[in-house]
Amino acid sequence: SFHVFYQLVAGASVDERAQFKLLERRDQYTFLSYGAATALGLPDAEHWARTKALSKQLGFSEAQRDAIFGLCSALLALGNLHFERPPNDDNARCVVSPREPPAEGAAEALARAAEGA
Repeated sequence: SFHVFYQLVAGASVDERAQFKLLERRDQYTFLSYGAATALGLPDAEHWARTKALSKQLGFSEAQRDAIFGLCSALLALGNLHFERPPNDDNARCVVSPREPPAEGAAEALARAAEGA
């Protein structure tokens, strides 16, 4: 479910934040900035610990879990991209806004997820 995104941002350790290139706060992600989401009345950070433990119990390897969580990070980064039409473009095509640094972060996160798959 979409709750894993909230869990990841709320509960990731310092090492996981560095590994998955996560921003510090939920409201820094477009996909998560429209309000809080809770499941089963537990804080998202506690759910993150449970999600990791259950994925291990289900037999996912560390590399598989890293690939899955890396993909979640990449999706969050992709959600922060903004598109615009370049000036003087008669074809009216859209490009990623050059003002947006998330494109590089999203590409890196997708590459890391692919390597772990």
